[in-house]
Amino acid sequence: MRTSSRPPRWSPGPRGRPPPHSEPRRSSGGGGTQIGAALDTIRRTAPHAVDRRTVVVVVSDGLDVGEPELLADGITWLADRADSVVWLNPLAVSPSFEPASRGMSTVEPYLDALFGFADAADLAAAANQLERRGLDGPVGYEFESRADRTVRDGGAPE
Repeated sequence: MRTSSRPPRWSPGPRGRPPPHSEPRRSSGGGGTQIGAALDTIRRTAPHAVDRRTVVVVVSDGLDVGEPELLADGITWLADRADSVVWLNPLAVSPSFEPASRGMSTVEPYLDALFGFADAADLAAAANQLERRGLDGPVGYEFESRADRTVRDGGAPE
């Protein structure tokens, strides 16, 4: 597990391109991440890693502890530049989840999809929604049917 608060260095990916991802900085206070700082690092050091052919997938609980303006600027840049932004949030598996934290409320208007993600079954459910409806359809944690959740959790459909 990374313990440094510095973002990882970019290394060439396939065909010499940098990977279209960055690990968020961890706060020195012991909790939360600095997602805005990570997005700013991508924007400054590898803006060509994200273009209109890129679907960006962020895996985070959205409990951002960085500067709110940096997060707002970063997600706006990312949404304008990428084809789509999909967010996988482990807290969104809860039936009572609302994207009300400062970080989630900042990024949510710019997301093409927001899914709960705690295990492989959640990822399969997200992929199933995307396959059936596409990113232009009604997708995300709020569109998962009760039957889908029941089957995912190992029960019989209701």
